[in-house]
Amino acid sequence: MNRIRLRTKFILLLSAVSLAPLLLTGLVVFNRFQATLERDAEKLGQQLTATAIAEIKLFVVSQLRVMDTIAAVYNPDVPATFDAAKRIVDTAVYRGENFSDVSIVDKGGKEILRENRLLVVTESDLRDFGASTEFKEVKEKGIYVGPVYIVGGKPFFNLGRRIIDSQGIFLGAIFAQVEAKVLPEVAKSVSLIAGPGGRVFLVNEKGVVMAHPDFSYILGARDLSQLAPISNVVAGKAGTEIPTRYYNENGEYVFGAAHQIQIDPIDIGVSEHYRTNWYIVAEQQVETVFREAYNVARLSLLIIVLVALFAIAVAVFFARFISAPVETLHRATKEFAKGNLGHRSGITANNEIGDLARSFDAMAGTLAESIQSLKKEEEIISAERNKLSVILSGISNAVIAVDLQRNIILFNRAAETLTGLSSSAALGKHIDWALKLIDKDRSLPVDEYCPIAHGSLEGVVYAKNNLKFIEQNGQEHYVNCIVGTISEGVQVGLGCILTLQDVTREFQIERTKSEFVAVAAHQLRTPLSGIRWALLSLSSGEIGKLKADQKGIVDSTLSATTRMINLVADLLDVSRIEEGRFGIQPVAQPIAQIFEEVQKMNQGLIHEKKISLNMHLPKEPIVVNVDKEKITMALSNVIDNALQYSHSGGTVQVTATQ
Repeated sequence: MNRIRLRTKFILLLSAVSLAPLLLTGLVVFNRFQATLERDAEKLGQQLTATAIAEIKLFVVSQLRVMDTIAAVYNPDVPATFDAAKRIVDTAVYRGENFSDVSIVDKGGKEILRENRLLVVTESDLRDFGASTEFKEVKEKGIYVGPVYIVGGKPFFNLGRRIIDSQGIFLGAIFAQVEAKVLPEVAKSVSLIAGPGGRVFLVNEKGVVMAHPDFSYILGARDLSQLAPISNVVAGKAGTEIPTRYYNENGEYVFGAAHQIQIDPIDIGVSEHYRTNWYIVAEQQVETVFREAYNVARLSLLIIVLVALFAIAVAVFFARFISAPVETLHRATKEFAKGNLGHRSGITANNEIGDLARSFDAMAGTLAESIQSLKKEEEIISAERNKLSVILSGISNAVIAVDLQRNIILFNRAAETLTGLSSSAALGKHIDWALKLIDKDRSLPVDEYCPIAHGSLEGVVYAKNNLKFIEQNGQEHYVNCIVGTISEGVQVGLGCILTLQDVTREFQIERTKSEFVAVAAHQLRTPLSGIRWALLSLSSGEIGKLKADQKGIVDSTLSATTRMINLVADLLDVSRIEEGRFGIQPVAQPIAQIFEEVQKMNQGLIHEKKISLNMHLPKEPIVVNVDKEKITMALSNVIDNALQYSHSGGTVQVTATQ
């Protein structure tokens, strides 16, 4: 692979250092200029929108003023006849320029008068507005402004105005069909202010055009809901008045926003703003908005190109004097890499590069001496390693060493004998593959018995006796395991060292001894229990009353038999402890009952030595949560010791408190 020469790199570096500030400055200036133009465009869009909204609101409010005049005639507080009122409606329809249909409805929504510029309206033609949206909105909000629609190639929209008396009581409403020829004129005139490619138009809440500089958009009821600001209007999202960039239906990249038209309360005599379903959209072409910024960018690019050419020329000039000795030094390093440590750079210049070359030549000589020393040390280490391998092969315990990933790196001959695996098969394998240790019935995870310490930990990290190990052929072994680490383990790639002592034979002998003790104890317990039962029968007088001296002998024998049974029980407990089956099962027990049983168990010795055993218990019963058999045995042993070491005729005090 061809590498870039140092001279070329130097030229590129100098060029980059000289051009980077210029490029950065140009980019910052361009971005700020573009941001300024964008803010100006946003202000212009707001002005265009405000102008269009003001003209449209003026037109709508003027029509509402005319309707207010008609409404005043139908107010009961104003004395006017029906004919007079009708003449005012006729004047609005036939002499006015904008009304083509006017209807007067009562408070129930039924038409009581209707005048149409083109139609002759009879009484049968009167309509009922009671259930209509227009009537409900007029009654609730005071006015109604409907969407624009086309009739006979002309745009119209419906207006509604409520009629109230001086007390504010609703009496009815006026509805008028208004010719909306002003709306396209407003859109066209304001669009001219927007500049080349700009336009201002009116849409409803569904995105359908109601006024546009191009009248065909109105006639065709063009749907522009796919445009970004209008789609937000259709979706009912907030923030439609925030300008955004998007492609319009003509594929032009524009900057625009949509604003809802609201009629102020003061203009229409209601208590709150009336929000129409009309939205003014103002668009400006992005290319027109940022034209000046693009011109500045082109000029800046030309300046940058000229500066780049000058910087490259200067860089080429200086590179010839700096890169040549560096390239010579580079060739010398390649020779050193090949092992030719006798090669020298040959640079004699009296500058920094010359000093570097002389230091490099001196380093090469030192390196040659160090390599010779390392070779000798490597031979010594190899001999020590071979000696260690011979020592490990002669050790009777299995020794296994693993790396930081717990892969086996050392597997001596004793380990082969213990596991049944050859060293060649085990080396490189994970320790868990070759060694599975079991503590009682729990399989030990490798993280527990072979932890990898990444610190300076040194010494034994795990030790456990009588662990079960199962060879891959199913043969069981019992081992004592000791695991250690060294503080330099991470540096030399040594995770831990496992030493395994095979104690299978000793374990089996110990288990056989425990089994023998358990069996012998069980065999002794049965006849002793029979003897105790017979002595209890004699002592209690169930099979005949004994004389005092006879009963004393029987009680003494009964006490000895009880102690013999307890001794057998102790042997069984020892056996259970060794097998891990000496469980404690606590149950709530009255302490008084336990003391009574202990007293009965020691009755023979009490009579024999004529000792008074006094039990002092509180009046309120004490209940303890203990294993009855174990606590009885423990207390019996304590009291038995007290009786054994007390003089005949003495007293033993036993007190229980809570």
